[in-house]
Amino acid sequence: MVLNVVGLEICVPEFIWTVINFFILLFLLKKILYDRVIKFMDERSERIAADMGEGKAAEAALAETKEKLARELSDKSGEARALIGSAKSEAEKLRTKTLSEAHGKAELLHDGIRERINAEETEARCEIDARLPELAELLSEKLLGTAVKEEQR
Repeated sequence: MVLNVVGLEICVPEFIWTVINFFILLFLLKKILYDRVIKFMDERSERIAADMGEGKAAEAALAETKEKLARELSDKSGEARALIGSAKSEAEKLRTKTLSEAHGKAELLHDGIRERINAEETEARCEIDARLPELAELLSEKLLGTAVKEEQR
């Protein structure tokens, strides 16, 4: 049986078998291929979502770690400042103590030198006092001797 529709000859049994084959093929593709492709796509979507969740968790952990490190750095910086301040204070105390000791030693040396000078001065005065008559005699001889020599000329 052949139909003639607007110049086309269509064989009805062949047309029916083509439609039946099309629906059978569609059914088989849906059952065999389409379900597997959909299942694969769903699994892939789930993996992507899981990976995205892990990525966000990793980002959150990274941010938390950065924040923790910043706090620790701040704490350590504060501790370092405190240690530096303490060290400066100790150094200043040590410097003051050392200067005080040095001033004390210098004062003792100065006093010792002053005593020695005074002792030498006293000794020199005693020596001069002891030799004063002799020096006066020498001086008078020089003065008179010079005067006598001038008179003799």
